[in-house]
Amino acid sequence: MKEVNTEKLKSVLEDRLEASLKNDVTSEESKQAIKDAMVVADRLIEVEKTKLQHQEQIEKQKLEESKLKHEDERKKKELKSNIILKAVEIGAMVLIAPLVQYGCNRGYVKLVGLFEKDDYYRTTAGKSLSSLFRLKGK
Repeated sequence: MKEVNTEKLKSVLEDRLEASLKNDVTSEESKQAIKDAMVVADRLIEVEKTKLQHQEQIEKQKLEESKLKHEDERKKKELKSNIILKAVEIGAMVLIAPLVQYGCNRGYVKLVGLFEKDDYYRTTAGKSLSSLFRLKGK
């Protein structure tokens, strides 16, 4: 409610209270003025309650907005760090995987070469490797 309306309600309340004090307390006019003053006072109380509720609602909305903003910022930072981590993992695998494969193949060839010392390959592995590589007996 606008401030002008609350000021008018306050002036009506004061007017009614003054009217009730001017007349005899037992008169009908005085009783009616007191009833009117109570109604206006109740309205003023309701207006103040409404204002307070509205202010509390605004504060809650601001708090929720700030929480959502901070949560969004945290999620963006987390997403950015996850993307960087995944890129590093993929890059490492691209570099390391061929080296590991080369090392394993070389070790496998040496192992088969130890079993097949004379240039005659008897095992299945030795026969398959002899067609791929030129292995020397010693």
